[in-house]
Amino acid sequence: MALTRLEYWLTTPISVLWRDIQDGQISNKLVRVFFLQILAISMAAGVGVWIAIQAVEGMVLEKTLAAEAEYFWQRYADGGTPQLPDTNSLKMFLVDVGDEASLPQPLRGQQAGFRRVDMASAERSSIHVSERYGKKLVLLFRGEKLLQASFLLGVAPLLGAMLVIYFLTWLGYISSKRALSPLVKLAERVENFDFSSQKLTAINMADIAAEADIETLSLLRAFEHFTARLQSMIERERLFTRNASHELRTPLAVVKGNMELLRHRADKPELRQQAIERMQRAVTDMQGLIEALLLLARDEQQHMPETDIDVAALLRKIMDTEASIQGKQQLQQSIDSKYPLLLRAPERVLSIIFSNLLRNAFTYTDSGAVTVTINKRSVSITDTGIGMDKTELNHAFEPFFRGQHHEKEGHGLGLALVARLCRSYGWNISAESKLGEGTTLTVVFPAKITLTEKQMAENQQADGPPSQKVG
Repeated sequence: MALTRLEYWLTTPISVLWRDIQDGQISNKLVRVFFLQILAISMAAGVGVWIAIQAVEGMVLEKTLAAEAEYFWQRYADGGTPQLPDTNSLKMFLVDVGDEASLPQPLRGQQAGFRRVDMASAERSSIHVSERYGKKLVLLFRGEKLLQASFLLGVAPLLGAMLVIYFLTWLGYISSKRALSPLVKLAERVENFDFSSQKLTAINMADIAAEADIETLSLLRAFEHFTARLQSMIERERLFTRNASHELRTPLAVVKGNMELLRHRADKPELRQQAIERMQRAVTDMQGLIEALLLLARDEQQHMPETDIDVAALLRKIMDTEASIQGKQQLQQSIDSKYPLLLRAPERVLSIIFSNLLRNAFTYTDSGAVTVTINKRSVSITDTGIGMDKTELNHAFEPFFRGQHHEKEGHGLGLALVARLCRSYGWNISAESKLGEGTTLTVVFPAKITLTEKQMAENQQADGPPSQKVG
């Protein structure tokens, strides 16, 4: 069972506590700073008390005894021998110079001046010795009472001031701890968060933000922004892996099929040349797919090169490839281009979108037709396949969703990828379907990317002949 904080401080050795304070969290470092402040204040107070006592016993006492001696000699010079004081704190001894037998042993042989001596009673005392008129005057001051007075006059007020300083320091510690408490909570929240089963954006900071100051709140906002970006990067990485495995199936199938053709029909030059050309196109498409998916994974769609595209020509190539791969040449295939649709857009992105839409159309259509209709600003792909009911239609663009009526192979990723690409480029995709009758998927493009034949011819002329293009 875990120790409470109090049990930890009471049962842990000092060396371990000091190590933990040095290497611990922010709260432990605050404790260290607090105790260091207390230690510094105590040392400063102790030095101040020592200086005060030295000042009282030194300068003040020395001047006082010297003034007493001077007053005695003045009265002695005026005539007569004044009465020597004999109190509990102050004693005077007057003897002839050279005859000190009547003096206490510690006072014999003392030279003129002020100094401290140790009496027989081990009492700390101070003496002032002066000589005039053949006489030697010794003033003995017992310091015990002076020390008590010094404590009362110096230490007690200083102790009160120290207590006030300690209290203010404690308040500063409490305020600092409260100010840093959200940071400590944040550190504990992140440390205890299960990254394997939850998303980063699931870290709830509302309770921490409620008690945070402006600076800490700025840090929380920056942390939330960072976790959101990090989660987005993780999501894009996951999508890349998922989309790459889905999209690379088609070119790999082309390469595999034509390799089998070469293995069995390599003796015919025309078939061999066709197989090589198909594999070359498949490898080129595969390279383009990887580049497009990497750009999507890095969220860099804006850097994907745009070219002038004849949509009808692109669709004819894709339709032929998909029908050949899936062995659906028996289906009626048609492209109804009512208007010449010319776009300024990334060709790789359009290829991914149309490939997935046509692949789905051929996959789920066993008999009938697959028709592509091209309008001024839209492309519709219609099949006579199994179709979808209303529930399936509502979830058609969700990743990994496959309708209960679908028995074909697949992972439910094609339409999800299409929808994501369309959202990224501001294109609109919609679906209409009836169970048992077929499905129509329509992509609508904004007017700003639609070109006329004149504009396309001008762009091609400005770009130079195809042989001069790079990439």
